[in-house]
Amino acid sequence: MKSIFIPFLVIFTITIWSCSKKQDVPPSLGSVSITGVREADTVKGIISAQVTVPGSAQLTKIEVYANDSLIATGAKAPYNLQWNTLSVKNGNYKLKAIAYGSSGKQTQFSVNVTVYNILVTLEIDPVINSLYTNVMYIITDSAGNVLNSIKYNGTDKLIAIAATQANLKARCSVFEVKTDGNAQTFFTGYMNVPKGGTWDLRGNTIVNPDRYYNSSINFINPPAFSRITISTDEFGLTFNTPQQMGYVTNYGFSSTGKQLVQYVDLNNNGHYGFFGLDTTSTSITMNLADSTFHNSIKKSLTISGATDIRISLYGRWDENYYSYYLLDNAMSQNLSTDTYFYPDGNYLTDYLCNLYYVQNGWTYVADYTNLPPDAVTPFGTTATMNNNTLGSFSFTAQGSLDYYSASFSDVTDKVYATIYSSSAFPSFRFPDIMKLTNVANVSINNFKPFSFSMFKLPGFTESKFPFYNPNEFPDLTFPSQSATKFF
Repeated sequence: MKSIFIPFLVIFTITIWSCSKKQDVPPSLGSVSITGVREADTVKGIISAQVTVPGSAQLTKIEVYANDSLIATGAKAPYNLQWNTLSVKNGNYKLKAIAYGSSGKQTQFSVNVTVYNILVTLEIDPVINSLYTNVMYIITDSAGNVLNSIKYNGTDKLIAIAATQANLKARCSVFEVKTDGNAQTFFTGYMNVPKGGTWDLRGNTIVNPDRYYNSSINFINPPAFSRITISTDEFGLTFNTPQQMGYVTNYGFSSTGKQLVQYVDLNNNGHYGFFGLDTTSTSITMNLADSTFHNSIKKSLTISGATDIRISLYGRWDENYYSYYLLDNAMSQNLSTDTYFYPDGNYLTDYLCNLYYVQNGWTYVADYTNLPPDAVTPFGTTATMNNNTLGSFSFTAQGSLDYYSASFSDVTDKVYATIYSSSAFPSFRFPDIMKLTNVANVSINNFKPFSFSMFKLPGFTESKFPFYNPNEFPDLTFPSQSATKFF
């Protein structure tokens, strides 16, 4: 679509969604006029307007028609009109008001409008989509009825998809279908979303390659360690044996700043140091004996009843580099307590922490904008799958929950489906949209569940969905918690 219509709010005697930029001079013919809707307007949603007959004429009633279909009547003033344009198809309509006088006479006035109800506006990245073939977008109502479908043209960055048939519901579902070079097809469904919203389907932002310095590095003279982490900005590698520290190629070191090295010695004490990097060379030897190491701070975290705890801790250098250093990747197996290390707090500030653990068959994730607490309260929410088929899915949650995702694969492991939805929509019917795509001979009844994830985010609104508005998720939702069960 080459142009995108953006409605604006116009206030007259009443309030109406309208697209016209004409002066608000109510058209009139004889003694009847319609205030609030004008000739050649493009309208959407519910129209509120008013039919007026000035003077002292005695009226018995007023009727309003849309293409000869009666949509409103009134027997006494004020004669207000409300027309739900979502009940009709997009297209051109003639609104006609007829006033009937007590003398039996009548007079009428008509105005031509265009109904154009946009279901969703999609933000697309042509570069990302170029990696796939047969990219399609399909919009359905919450019952799975297809409202519109388009095949991506390979160039548009913004697509407004309008309804092609009458639908009174205020919410819909958006499906993205992509096939990659290995003939694997991915369905992603965004369920029960408000109509008229803008949805960001651009995926991960491609990082400017000039920001990072790719090099091959050979680490020599490492201290004795039980684990060692080497990182710069948000990239980092953790090694558990000296043999793992072989020749590392194409590692994303920053072209500026220093590289952080933190290790845990054989007595379970932590040490850290910073190393310079020659960014003029593509083959580097990093001598780990060339820096003075300082004692790290040691902390422990306990999660009652949990096992397989993993703590990924990030910190920002106090010179305020843009990204975070990976400080430590601490892991414990079959234990409810894990120990992690970080540099002197006077040197590194502004922490991020990703916490993973297993409990009762669920894998849990908790995010913090600082160091994690000494003891973590378990997630506290459980979910029971009532029907875990793709064709008809439902679950029951006990405890607070904001949104969820569910993943499925077909029996050939060539077609994958993932859905996202708010917890207010705990069941859905996945539409049989295969016939609209290039996926042949695949039935939704041939899919098996792969995983189910639950999310709790403080202050959650639909605007914080990963597919709603660019760059708003998940950074604005810390701290957050999620739980995933694999089938």
